[in-house]
Amino acid sequence: MLFRESNFVDLFNLKGKTALVTGASNRLGKQLTRCLSGAGSRMIMVSRKLEILEILSQEISNMMPS
Repeated sequence: MLFRESNFVDLFNLKGKTALVTGASNRLGKQLTRCLSGAGSRMIMVSRKLEILEILSQEISNMMPS
């Protein structure tokens, strides 16, 4: 089965979903958080470093369209 462009885009549409990322202040977790939020999911980020999560949260908020 061949994917049409609309089907392919729908594979990565996470609107209405919630993602939990542990280790969100580190390299892989930080990038995963950016990607998942960019695909439309709401994020729950867990880390031992609150300051970094606050910065990441602001960064993600600034990426989102108004």
